[in-house]
Amino acid sequence: RLPDIMRLRGTNVGAERAIGLSNVNHETWLKLIAICPQITELPKKRIGMIHRYVNDVRKMHKQFSRVLKKNGKLHAVVGNSTLQEIYVPNSEIFRICAGEFGFSLIKESIREIPANKRYLPTTSAAGELEKRMRHEVVQSFSFAGAQ
Repeated sequence: RLPDIMRLRGTNVGAERAIGLSNVNHETWLKLIAICPQITELPKKRIGMIHRYVNDVRKMHKQFSRVLKKNGKLHAVVGNSTLQEIYVPNSEIFRICAGEFGFSLIKESIREIPANKRYLPTTSAAGELEKRMRHEVVQSFSFAGAQ
């Protein structure tokens, strides 16, 4: 059963599995790099993980645009992260992809995630996981309709 669980986990959004740049929408990637050029300084495997996240988020927004009615609302809580001391603006990735599928950001707020409430909570303030995700962004979007 463990291999089945691992295989399933590897298909979820946010799975730390890399894909190549050829599998990512180049316009989306260029918009992200314009906002956060330091991402290109990451090792190839980490860049591949971000490619995968961009690809997954685009797939999510494609489905959101398919099922939401015109003027419908989408609310999301997105955690920004740090990979090897480089900030990765996941909320910007989410916002960029949302715009590509007809969503407009109408409200955004940032809140700190208490250390004991984080994904994979840590007990050590100096640990690598401790540095990865410290804030979450609450985003609200309005949907203009299918494009």
